[in-house]
Amino acid sequence: MNPYLHLVVWLSLFLSAPILAIFANKLKKRGQEKAAETWFGIALCLLILFLSYPPLVNWLARLELVSGIP
Repeated sequence: MNPYLHLVVWLSLFLSAPILAIFANKLKKRGQEKAAETWFGIALCLLILFLSYPPLVNWLARLELVSGIP
């Protein structure tokens, strides 16, 4: 897979979660609790996808092996 495509996917997951959380917070301030909960859930799912993205997991595993820190 193209390394630039990995970067685009990784950055989009990285940036979309906080943006959605900010949007959900604004909805919550307007009194739309149900919609805010839904958007917070979507942001949480994107954050989990970001943390489980295979190139990131591989990089973290290599970092652990190189640094020797478990």
